[in-house]
Amino acid sequence: MRRRPTTPARRVVAGSATALSLALLAIPLAGCTGDDDGPDDATTSPTQAMPSDEGAVFEVATVTRVGKVTGRLTREARAAVVDSVTPVVERYVAAAYGGSYPRSSFGDALDDFTPFAQQQAQRDIGLLTNRPLGSEVDDVVPLKSRVDLDVLGVKGHAAGVTARYTLRFRTEGDVSRRVRVDGRLLLTHGDSGWKVFAYHVSKGVS
Repeated sequence: MRRRPTTPARRVVAGSATALSLALLAIPLAGCTGDDDGPDDATTSPTQAMPSDEGAVFEVATVTRVGKVTGRLTREARAAVVDSVTPVVERYVAAAYGGSYPRSSFGDALDDFTPFAQQQAQRDIGLLTNRPLGSEVDDVVPLKSRVDLDVLGVKGHAAGVTARYTLRFRTEGDVSRRVRVDGRLLLTHGDSGWKVFAYHVSKGVS
């Protein structure tokens, strides 16, 4: 089967100087990798089927792990990050790639993005979602979903998170493809919980 070239990776956006500072800190994460409580957790977190606003589900167990930690963060704080950030990533993945097919509407995938990130992401909606294939397939079968959370800890609390996700699925119908998606969602915590303020994603189709 002929392999299509990987879509170029795009983009990191930030809506403020504070958010941009977090992004610069969160992407490399090359500093301290833990605290005195021991090594970083490798938390396997099988999840239930992820509902989509389109009425169907994206049935795949997501394996979530805490990756690198910059600063100090207790095991309890790490577990709380997994519990609170994983659903945000799952909602995005379910809305971006799950749902009933054929379909061409994927706007709900950006519900957990900040307003500024939503505005920027509309330009990359074909990269951030399954819209290029959505109207030509009958179903999407998930094969793999993994999330690694790199955390910026400040005074024992998570100040920022980079969710590195890996997704593999195949499409069925008139267009049969295997799709691989690798990306990063940069999240900050506010009054309404964790929100994506920047992203970087690449996609390959074969």
